Amino acid sequence: MASVNTPPWWLSLENKTERKKLDYTLITRKQSMNLPRKLLFTLQNILRKIYDNKITNINLTNLELGNYGILAVVSALEKTRSLTYLNLTNTNMGDFALVSKFYPPLDKLLSNMYNIYYLIICVYYVLLTCTSQKRLAIGLAKNRSLTSLVCGQRHITRNNHKDNLIGNVGLKALSESIIGHPTLTYLDVSSDRITDFGIESMCVALEDPNCNNMSGLAFGTKKIKKINRIVQSLILTPSFITELNLSNCNVGNTGCEIIGNVLFKENKSIIVLKLKFSNIGPQGMIALFNGISDSSLLHNPAVISIMKEEKIITTTRKNSTNNANIPMNKNQQEQDNDDEEEDEYGKKQSEKYTSSTGPCVLQYLDLTGNDFSDIAVPSLCKAIVNSYLETLILRSTSWMKGFGDGLYQIADVLEEYDYDLDDSFESAISLAMLDVRGHEIGESLEMRLWRCNEGTCVLTGEH
Repeated sequence: MASVNTPPWWLSLENKTERKKLDYTLITRKQSMNLPRKLLFTLQNILRKIYDNKITNINLTNLELGNYGILAVVSALEKTRSLTYLNLTNTNMGDFALVSKFYPPLDKLLSNMYNIYYLIICVYYVLLTCTSQKRLAIGLAKNRSLTSLVCGQRHITRNNHKDNLIGNVGLKALSESIIGHPTLTYLDVSSDRITDFGIESMCVALEDPNCNNMSGLAFGTKKIKKINRIVQSLILTPSFITELNLSNCNVGNTGCEIIGNVLFKENKSIIVLKLKFSNIGPQGMIALFNGISDSSLLHNPAVISIMKEEKIITTTRKNSTNNANIPMNKNQQEQDNDDEEEDEYGKKQSEKYTSSTGPCVLQYLDLTGNDFSDIAVPSLCKAIVNSYLETLILRSTSWMKGFGDGLYQIADVLEEYDYDLDDSFESAISLAMLDVRGHEIGESLEMRLWRCNEGTCVLTGEH
């Protein structure tokens, strides 16, 4: 038992010095009690920069902030006017990992009255998790500077986002906050607890008439099955979506067919598409590559004929305009009127074709970690020639699922469409970088791929 004259622990010189280091205008007492001391000092320095508007990008990746630390960041987010990028990857947001250490399986939970206490703990952490996610959405709605919010991470290997356990409730709150937000353009949410129910709330938000500022979306969850719902919202949204990341989602062959046959033919804005580790097989890739090729206006014969027709008509009108001072007879006047009608007809046909099919403007495609096969190579070659693709990543993570002799066909295409100095319509291909690392390539083929096209950089090697 302590002596009566012994001062309390909080009056010791050591603890007094430590308390002076903490600024309770930035963090609360509860946060100081639940977070490690070293993490508190790191968080405090970051918060001070946010409040002082001295920082624009913040990366809190792998800091175990938990829900209490996230609430401190949210409070600063509501008041800052300089922050534009916030990364909350692996910050234990939605911390159910702690709960799993306490409660037993549900079938045994109520077998003993003592286990009721564990149930109460579970409910408490569920409410705390939902509160942190809703507070993040509220802080986001009050913020007027943030342009990018990341709550998930994309790795080269498969992951389960164990430190980002945002669920459907949190995604619904975040989706409501993007409606009418004046600055937010990019949202990345990755969690294994998100299902089609949460994605539905995001799709509804994207279709809202006031959601017209988004340009990039990223989801990462294996439980998404309704890819057609995402595609529908991307077609109906008033936002100009240029980047879509569905890596680590269960897209599959069916999802690829929907993307290739519907999205590329209706959406006219997606430039970047990432489908890493999305469980895509050869049939899905064939549908995807065919959709890219068929939806492109670059080498489509119907569009080329319309362009040529318009060029001839425009030249005729220009000549007639230059000779405006020369007296024209009745036949020449009627010919000019016919030319004007043909001009209008050509424009209407071009607008009709463009509005009905829509050009595929995809420039960046990442298919890392999927099931590659030589049967998809002919469609791939067609897409390379007939599209605007500049970066194509086909990186394999398994020697058993890589391209074989099909790479010779790719080399043939790259050699055939090498850089040409002619000003013809069918000039060199747009492809600037091709990543085929991880595929089984012989030394002779590797050397050929490196040198077959002057304008294309080919990356080869191991995983």
